Amino acid sequence: MLAGWLGIACHNGSGPSEAHTGTVTVLDSAGLVDTVDALPGREFVLSILEPNGKGINGADVFLHLSSQVTADSSRLFWPAYPVYGVRTSLDTITAFVNDAGLVRFRFQRNQDAGTFPLVIRIPQIDYADTFNFIVQPGAAETLAVIPSDTALYRGASVQLRAAVLDRYGNPRTDPVTYSALGNGLQVTPSGRVTAGSAFARDSIKASGTIGGATATATGYLSIVPSGELAVAYHGVNSTDVAMVGLDGSGLVQILNVPNGETTLNAVGWTPDGAWILFRDVAGFHRVSVTAPHLREPFGAAAPGHSAPIDGELSRNGQLLVTSQVRQFGNAEVFAHHGNGTNPRLLTPPLSFPQPYSLAWRPSPSPDGTRVAVISDDLNGGLRVVDASTGTPEPWVTWAQRPRWSPLGDLIAFTTPGNGPLKVIHPDGSGERVVSPPGMAYREYLLSWSTDGQWLLAMDTSQHLHLVSVVTELSLPLGYSARMWDAAIRP
Repeated sequence: MLAGWLGIACHNGSGPSEAHTGTVTVLDSAGLVDTVDALPGREFVLSILEPNGKGINGADVFLHLSSQVTADSSRLFWPAYPVYGVRTSLDTITAFVNDAGLVRFRFQRNQDAGTFPLVIRIPQIDYADTFNFIVQPGAAETLAVIPSDTALYRGASVQLRAAVLDRYGNPRTDPVTYSALGNGLQVTPSGRVTAGSAFARDSIKASGTIGGATATATGYLSIVPSGELAVAYHGVNSTDVAMVGLDGSGLVQILNVPNGETTLNAVGWTPDGAWILFRDVAGFHRVSVTAPHLREPFGAAAPGHSAPIDGELSRNGQLLVTSQVRQFGNAEVFAHHGNGTNPRLLTPPLSFPQPYSLAWRPSPSPDGTRVAVISDDLNGGLRVVDASTGTPEPWVTWAQRPRWSPLGDLIAFTTPGNGPLKVIHPDGSGERVVSPPGMAYREYLLSWSTDGQWLLAMDTSQHLHLVSVVTELSLPLGYSARMWDAAIRP
């Protein structure tokens, strides 16, 4: 593979100019034989002369580099070598013209192939020139489907970008063909994939040639229902709240919080879908999706208690329930008006022979008359209590992270310490597993689709899944690796 220099003559970046008081000539700028694995064989050399042909001895030459390349001009015979890491800062290297009017640069670079713009500035002669340092990929090593796992709405299409890669993951231009492995997909030879009409987990095969032999790779697609998520995810030097389509498209940042200031989780929605609810270290908050980046407290702290550590609004918007920690005590559940005011202690109920000392992670029924809570019964006991009196129903089951269905007929929950997803009727009957055999989900927040057919949960590899409570189909959302909490918009 070839690497080389392309020079674009310019004066202060705008083209040649007679204002130069000297001439600049590029020497040994082409024909470098290189790959991302090899050492550059020559230097980049400039000849900088006065109009009379003498070298401009001592002139400063500034080389401004992209973030992918570094250079050393002080040692003329310093051997360049690959840098196995990614540089994120910009550098300017300074060199000086010698008696012969020459200035030399040698380069070291990381493993990335590509075209990297460099700017040469020589203030003494009012000169600027832009060059492209071109590094081609190395030898074919593997074949990959990009993205390897994604999501599509029924009937929607996406263009896959499978490629033969070198040892560092740089894509080459070798031809790749595609074929469908799932019955519900249509795939063109160029990689245009169209989903079928059924919710499904499907896959495609990409084929190419490496070293004269056929290589294949598999890509996966989840065919998902339409919808929108509020998510908390790892941004660049921040934690963020955002909205994104259930197919992974249209990510819109709503709130950006620099790392070290807060941790965002317990994401939810107001019933009208106009506000995203979340918890950070300062308490429970909401942020408008139409006026983003302005968060406001939501859910008043009771006297002697912390700010809420979680919360959920009933589907009719009339009841907010939160968990708050008593000073020198454990968490308790409070009921609030739908606007977050007037916290009223809901647990522990005085009718218990031995009142439990912990109650948290509440989820209200859609009509706001009952609340599912987790107590310290059974070291994680799901109970349903009356939203007015706190009186419990006479049943309990081992559970964590309850979420009441928007239809009111089921309460979903996770298995303590990771395991299958389950549902139970509000009267304690009909407890059953709704996730596929052998699948385990984290003890994280759950969210229901508005039609009560799907649960959003996180598996133990930190990926979100849509799980059908009817068929037990689990659809991974391959784009969700950086997300740790999410909720489906009502």
